Amino acid sequence: MAIQNINVGNIANDGTGDDLREAFIKVNANFTEVDSRIATGVLSATNRGVTGEGIYYDNISNTLQFKRIIPGANTQITSNNDSITISSTGGLTSILVLSDNGSVTVGGGNYLGIEGRQNINTAVSGQTVFIDVDPLNLVQQDVTPMLGGPLNANQQNILNVFAGQAAQDIVLNTLELLGFGLKTNVTSEALFVL
Repeated sequence: MAIQNINVGNIANDGTGDDLREAFIKVNANFTEVDSRIATGVLSATNRGVTGEGIYYDNISNTLQFKRIIPGANTQITSNNDSITISSTGGLTSILVLSDNGSVTVGGGNYLGIEGRQNINTAVSGQTVFIDVDPLNLVQQDVTPMLGGPLNANQQNILNVFAGQAAQDIVLNTLELLGFGLKTNVTSEALFVL
């Protein structure tokens, strides 16, 4: 049924509008219509989006119920007619920094220093920390370098190699066993030519 309008006439008491009885019959019918619409209507709400915490809680007797938003530590909530804003008032209280061999928690006004060492330089630009490795002389500065696998010279000569006395003795003994009979005055340079 549609909502019924009450005819009030053109001017007061001109006799053209609904009489008092007819007007209140329409008023009662209109209330019945509104009640039936609310009773049979389904009122619901949902939280939008797929992530985050929803604020809609329940619908009880056509009354929508929502959760309250309460600020936690170091947060502040402000709102206007269109939005709710949650802001940080104190920043991070602590940060956990992990490394290859341990971790450290920095908090409460303390700072974390990042230092370079030999051939490692650090720099800061804005909010970014740069850690650069200077590759020059890394091998030369290592007094006990070791290879983790075979050395591939990629078809290049390896220069300034010192074989040492043990290597010379091995080569000389091998040559003597093969019948070359070389035993004296052989330099390391000559061994590499052989």
